[in-house]
Amino acid sequence: MLLTVGGAALIAVAHHVSENSEIALGKPARGPLPAFTGFFSLVIAFVLAVDCPDFAIDKVKRRYRHFTRLLGVRVGEWKKCPQVTSVVIKYFSEYTVAGRRNWQVNTPEQSYIVMLSSEAVNHKGIIVHKFSYRDKEQAVQVATELADYLAVPCHYFDEP
Repeated sequence: MLLTVGGAALIAVAHHVSENSEIALGKPARGPLPAFTGFFSLVIAFVLAVDCPDFAIDKVKRRYRHFTRLLGVRVGEWKKCPQVTSVVIKYFSEYTVAGRRNWQVNTPEQSYIVMLSSEAVNHKGIIVHKFSYRDKEQAVQVATELADYLAVPCHYFDEP
């Protein structure tokens, strides 16, 4: 709510920017700085109004979606969910390639992936969320809550 009010205030201020780049509030300023500041403020307000991606599942209608909140509205398409047989927490590590010469970085990017497993033909599963290595407890909590909600077992595959 606070972000929406702040965004509306920024739009009102940007509306008062005159054609010669002067802000109508207070002492008039000269040059392109006020117009740039107004535009930059609008971009920041928009970025702050968009929430980070999330996941939803409806076991009654057997559907799921990845969505983003845009000014409080969930934006994302529902997809058909196959029969879920388990929830899986999987340790994942990858070495990133960096630089122009494709040098491999010696410190791997480590994470935990929470996914829904099914007996579908492709065996790919549905990735719910990728947690950073530091957020192991949060990954376990999300997986446990999903397993309880779907009434399926939770499998945990940690570091080798």
